[in-house]
This record gives sequence, structure tokens and C-alpha cells, in this order.
Amino acid sequence: MRTSWRAFPTSPAAAPGALLRIDAGAGIATACTTRLGGSSTGALASLNLSTRTDDRAETVAANRARILDGLDVAGARWVQGEQIHGAEVGVVTDASEAVIPGVDALITDRPGVALAVLVADCVPILLVDRAHPRIGVVHAGWRGLAAGVVDATIARMDSPTIAAFIGPSIGPCCFEVGDEVADAMCAAFDPSVRRERTPRPHIDLWRASVLALRRNQIGEIGMAAACTRCEPHRWFSHRAGSSGRQALVAAITSDGPGHRL
Repeated sequence: MRTSWRAFPTSPAAAPGALLRIDAGAGIATACTTRLGGSSTGALASLNLSTRTDDRAETVAANRARILDGLDVAGARWVQGEQIHGAEVGVVTDASEAVIPGVDALITDRPGVALAVLVADCVPILLVDRAHPRIGVVHAGWRGLAAGVVDATIARMDSPTIAAFIGPSIGPCCFEVGDEVADAMCAAFDPSVRRERTPRPHIDLWRASVLALRRNQIGEIGMAAACTRCEPHRWFSHRAGSSGRQALVAAITSDGPGHRL
């Protein structure tokens, strides 16, 4: 999937910024946000999208609305999972709940819903069914990857025509872990996800995400290859001390040949 930057319209109420748009095909609007382009201030400046911070609720709502406007889906409702680092998948058939409890991945085939994954180092993954109007978003930290959240989401989508995109997240250059985490990830995938560094090993979450996708026969895989920890001026990064969150957001903009969920 190709990517391109789209700048937000100039606004006196928000800082300059841009969306990393992902070309996922006709009828789908999707992008990764940065930490730039919103109305949040201080340590959360400026496009914080999380309500689990000290940010004002109305500021977060305005930031989210700016994202939806930038995706040309201003009428869509923002829906996200609780994100508990597990492998449960939520199926969204309406927008009655803004936060789906107990899930780290969401799928939908309905227009009018904007699925969001909030991250600040974890891997956001987009799944698009090329044959049907269906999308999925996955919150994939190391625990979720090891638990099989990618596998569970692809299984629930149940299609041989899924394409994927791996968004900005902490890279193998910066994800330092203990031996217990490295061992768990090597057991869940293979030793290629481990990088020997001093004083502690590093884990390649991008490699693990690709392996999870490939073992589910996903052949079309795009990647931002942008490390959030390396560029804390552009991305929120938990490892860099940020408490704000950026997002991967995806929405279906038109009806296709029929709902399948």
C-alpha cells in the first residue's frame, strides 16, 4: 500500500500537521496520525487522541474530529477497543459503543464507523479485504503478538484476499527488553525477532508482525518503517516519556457488494 502526506487545513485553533494517508483502495479512508496538528498543549502537544490522559475531553474530541475531517469521513463515529494487550477481536456492526471492552482488534464492514487503534510504541496494523468492503485494525504490542492477536483477527475476517499495512511503532533499534520477553517472542515466532545488543536484547516487532501476517498467507504487506522512539518530535513514544497517543484510523466510505459480518 502506498502512503502520502496530507496536510491539515490551517486553523487558528490547532497546530500545523499532516496525516500519513494509506492508499488502501476505493471506498476506504485510512491514515496514521502523528503527534502534530491538534489543539492539545504541554506534554500532550498537539494531537493527543487519548482520553486516558490529563487532556481535556473536549480537546481530545476536537482532535479526533480533525482526523475524521482530514479523512473526509466527518460523519463517522470513532470506535476503539479497550486495548488490554490480549488477542480478542471485536466485530463492529453499529457505532453504539465508543469503546469496545476487552478487545485489542476491531473489524467492520459498515460505512459510518471509524475504527481506531491508539498507540505510543505498540504496532498498529491495518487489514483490508480486497474482495469485500471489510477492514480491520489491530493493536499489537509484544504481548498481543505473542498471544496471537493478528492470527485471531485474520481468522475472524476469513478471506484469502486480505492486504496489510504496519504503521509507525517502536523499531528494532529501540525496543530493549529482558530475556524473558525475548524468549517469549522467540517461542511465539522464531529467533529472527531477537537482536543481540548490549546490555540487553532488543525485539523486532516489525519482523514479528510480518511473520504473523505471512503465516496467515497474507502476501501484500506494506510498512511505514518509522520508529516512534527515534523521532519523539514527530510521534508520541512511551519509551521516550510521552503520555499522549497517536492512532491508526480506518473507515469504509461506501457500500460494496454486501455485508458479510
